Amino acid sequence: MIRARKYPWGIIEIDNPAHTDFLKLKNTLLATHLTDLKEITHDFLYENYREQALSRGNHSQAVDQPIPSVDLANRAFKVKEDQLRKEAEKLKEIELRVQREMSEKRQELIAKEESLRSMEVWTWLTTPRDVHYLTTSCRRLI
Repeated sequence: MIRARKYPWGIIEIDNPAHTDFLKLKNTLLATHLTDLKEITHDFLYENYREQALSRGNHSQAVDQPIPSVDLANRAFKVKEDQLRKEAEKLKEIELRVQREMSEKRQELIAKEESLRSMEVWTWLTTPRDVHYLTTSCRRLI
């Protein structure tokens, strides 16, 4: 069975890499989210379950009474929410640092422009042609 989509300009086979990038996208998304799910399950959910089971003291009851799926989903949601909040804070810090660096560079550029302008004025006043003109003008006045 071939999975395809029909469009006005023709038929596209979904599983054909020459027609679409669907397989690459599907594999990338599955790999990424499956890895996230495994990490959350192992790092957070399994450790909490194990802690609760050991704290009860009776190991047979701990195995028979799993944590409700609603609690697991809420915990997973909170973990993801915390991760997103931390990433947002990091992005804000990076943005502030970049803005600060840009303003520092802008100030340096303004200072260099002023220095170049003063050098330009000084050079203009001290060129030999201007010096000769100024000396002859001064002699005429005296």
